[in-house]
Formats: sequence, structure tokens, C-alpha cells
Amino acid sequence: MACRRISRLLFTALGIILLSAGAKAQCLEGGDFTYCPDADIMYVVTDTALMAVHVSSRGIKWRTSLPEGAYVKPVATAGIVAIIDGAPAHLRAYDASTGKPLWNIESKTTDLTALGPYILGDIDRSEGLITIDAQTGKIIRDRSMGNAGFVGFLASSDPLLLTTVFAVDARSGRLLMHWPKDWTVSAAAISGDLRIIGTESGGLKHGKLAVYSGPAFKMLWTRSDPKEPIVAGIAAEGDKMLVATYEEEHMDHPGRARLEMMSATTGKTIWTKDIMCDYMLLPTPVALTQGTAIFFMDDTRDSSVVEAFETATGKQKWIVHTDRRLTDGLVCAGAHCYMGAISYEILEVDAQSGAASWLSLPKQ
Repeated sequence: MACRRISRLLFTALGIILLSAGAKAQCLEGGDFTYCPDADIMYVVTDTALMAVHVSSRGIKWRTSLPEGAYVKPVATAGIVAIIDGAPAHLRAYDASTGKPLWNIESKTTDLTALGPYILGDIDRSEGLITIDAQTGKIIRDRSMGNAGFVGFLASSDPLLLTTVFAVDARSGRLLMHWPKDWTVSAAAISGDLRIIGTESGGLKHGKLAVYSGPAFKMLWTRSDPKEPIVAGIAAEGDKMLVATYEEEHMDHPGRARLEMMSATTGKTIWTKDIMCDYMLLPTPVALTQGTAIFFMDDTRDSSVVEAFETATGKQKWIVHTDRRLTDGLVCAGAHCYMGAISYEILEVDAQSGAASWLSLPKQ
């Protein structure tokens, strides 16, 4: 599991797009799981199996044993579930209804994301984009953006995809915006017509926020803060945006995280909170849903904290302490939010009440 989690955080260089017909609503991706609210199904991968779970009943719909390997999160769209395994890497596709294997191809992909009728992944080529038919595994489109740089997937809303290097139309493969070369883009969000980008320390030596509007990517505003060098997470809902910044990169020692609620259209700050993090600050640590701002972190090697605030005021709504370490998420659909744990369990939290329960999975 450790190797799989580390590989997800290492951005390599390419996008793969898999085409399939009859696109459905976009599913929500965690780390080792993907939740499809319309189907009430969560797809979860472990070291030995891929399975589909009915979230409301907690029942296993199907379970498919996997060859030995280090697997990366499942992604789901339009009747297809895809995962990638270890070296030599293969991209494997399964029927989302039955778990029946459909095809697998050799690939150097180390990360996946899904978008409308597509599944996307990265491989070791600079800023490339490959389109593959999800039903057959055959390549439809293969192109490179022609610049050096690793591509990581940050945010999407069909057909728009925001990556660490550029924004692209996933259906056509057309480049929409290339971020400035001195930006190390680390987080992004999409809210209606707004495209929100955050950076980490690099050539800039401090974090930057930038908000664009519309398909032409008109710059609305930008802000740099030398005291907050790492923009670690952005969540947006309507005109509100929640930004998590860290004062330094730290994994095994204490540090401060700052939460800032802002107007996405003007950049005006609504409230801020400084939170001391005792152990680990995680990727995608924030969410906004139904007027609730949520932040989670690990506070020891064996436990985590999930905290919620009122969007308008910053007043704390609830706090949840877990006795298992959370490792990925945070994804929300309405009042239901999900985070993955190192124990192959999924924590479900009600965004309004803070009521929490575990979705446990068989380990064999």
C-alpha cells in the first residue's frame, strides 16, 4: 500500500484519455476509492482485489481478485472501471456493473482521473495526451504539448481539465491555457465559470492564487503571499472558495496550516483560521458542501482529525477524532463526505451533523 500511495503523489509526464459512449455524471475520486453518487456505488481497490460496494446498504455488489501488484486508485465513468498496477505497469478495464475484465494494455501510467466519458492517466512523456477507446483499449489520439514538465491532475468538469501544467479540453485534446513557467501549480478548483489555481514554493518562493473566468481564461485577480509558501488545497462552491496553505512542507513534525474563506470573484477574505497540525498534512485536505467548510489532517501515526466550520462565519460546527489514520479523500456529495483510511476502510461523515461511520471492507 505504501508504494501505491507514494506513486500517486509523484507527478509523471503525460495524460491518457479513454473514450467511451454514453457518459454519466462524473464520479468523485479519493485515493484508493471512487464514489459514484448516482449509482450509490463506491469502487475500492486493495492489494488483492477491486470491489464495488453499495454505500447505503454497505453490501458488496461484486469483487474481482487482482494479480499481485501495487495498484493505484480506481476511476469510473460510463460503465467502465479502470485501475493501474505496478511494474511492468498495465492499465486494466472492468465492467462497472459486473467486475468482469474487459481489456488490459501495457502502460507507464502512475495516476488516473475520470472526466465525463473519459478516463485520464499520466505516463512518462512530457505533457502528452493520449485518447483510448474504453471499450477496446485502442489508441484514438496521441499528442504531446511539446514542453518539458510533469502533468498531474487537479480538477475537472466535463470537458475542462486542470492539471499542474495546463488546462485542456479533454474531448478534443485542445490546449486552453498553459500556466506560466515559473509557477509550480499544486492545487486547483472549478466553480461554474471560475477556474482557480494555487501554487507552491518553487521559483516564486511563495504561494500564489489566481482566478480566471470563462473559456478564454480571463484573469480576474491574482495574489502572492510570501508567508504562505504552499497552497495545498482549494475547494469552491458558488462564489466561495476555501484555501488551505501551509507555512512549510512537513510530514513528520508539527506545523501550521491556514484556512482562508474567500470570495472567488473578488479575492476578498471572509475569515481565516490557523490550525496547528501535529503530524501529517494530507493532499486534498479541504471540501466545501452545503454551507460547510471541512478540513482534515493526521494528528498521529494512528489517528486523524476532521473539522467543520460554517462557511459564512468560520464558527466551528463539529470535530471528529478517528482511531485510524486517514490517508486520502476528501470527497463530498451533498451532506455525505468520504475519506479513505490506511486500514482499507472508508470514513463517511455527515457534513451537517458530524455523525461518522466506517465502511469496512474484507481484506482477502
